Amino acid sequence: MMDGRQTRGDSEGRQIELQIQALDRTSPGQDGPRGRLFGWKLVRIRMRGVSEYSLSETMKYPLQVLSDGLKVGLLDDQFLLDLEPGPDDWSPAAFRDASISGPRQYVIAKNFSFEVSDGPFI
Repeated sequence: MMDGRQTRGDSEGRQIELQIQALDRTSPGQDGPRGRLFGWKLVRIRMRGVSEYSLSETMKYPLQVLSDGLKVGLLDDQFLLDLEPGPDDWSPAAFRDASISGPRQYVIAKNFSFEVSDGPFI
C-alpha cells in the first residue's frame, strides 16, 4: 500500500506527475473550437515545488476512479489539486474544513501545468 503525506523540508526539488485518462463529454458535432475534443484524452498534470500531499492506493486496487472529478484552485498562494472534491460546492478556502471519511487525495504545490493528448488508451 502506498500512503504518503509530506510537509517537512525544502519543497523546491519535489515534483509529481499524474496521468489521468478522461472522457471529454463535448459533443462531436458541437460548433466552436471545443467540438474537436470529444472522446478519451490523456491528461498529464505536473506539479513542482510540492509542499504537501496525500495519495494512497492498494495492491488490490492500484487505479483510482475520479467519480467526482477533480478540482484545482489557489490555497495560500499555492496550487491545490483535490482528487476527491466530493459532489457538493467546493472552494480552496473550505478544503481544510471539509469532513471526508477516509484519507484525502490531494497535492499542494507552487507550480501547476497540464497537457491533454488524444486517445485511444488502455
